Amino acid sequence: MKNKSKYGTIWFIHPYSVSPEYPASTRHYYLGVELAKRGWNICIWQSAFIHPLKRYHPGTLAKLLAKEQREGLQLNWLWGPPYKTNNWRRSLNMFVWPFLILLLSFFQKKPRLIVGSSPHIFGALAGLLVSKIFKIPFIFEVRDLP
Repeated sequence: MKNKSKYGTIWFIHPYSVSPEYPASTRHYYLGVELAKRGWNICIWQSAFIHPLKRYHPGTLAKLLAKEQREGLQLNWLWGPPYKTNNWRRSLNMFVWPFLILLLSFFQKKPRLIVGSSPHIFGALAGLLVSKIFKIPFIFEVRDLP
């Protein structure tokens, strides 16, 4: 990520966050675009395996981490095991994906703030742990309450 920021870098961690061409949660994408316009560096950690479509984002299947620059954002497409239904494969995805965030975060420029989103909870917990290790603030975004 290019360091053109007036304020620093914010990481959004949400496994189901996607860019606008996909039918899912684009909230962090559009929030990130607006924050980038105002001088922040924005990095969104999202799953390369697109949940609603059950397929990988193009060019990401064989990569642990594929980075893409778009509209002032850095999109970190993070690999996770594929699944078709709510079985043990999806559970495996929910554990592997945050583990990779923990591992790969040590090779990234330290952010100023981490925002972890609750669905699923393991991604947010990975963000919390990274924030504790780096000693930076963490915001927990609670979503999908019944």
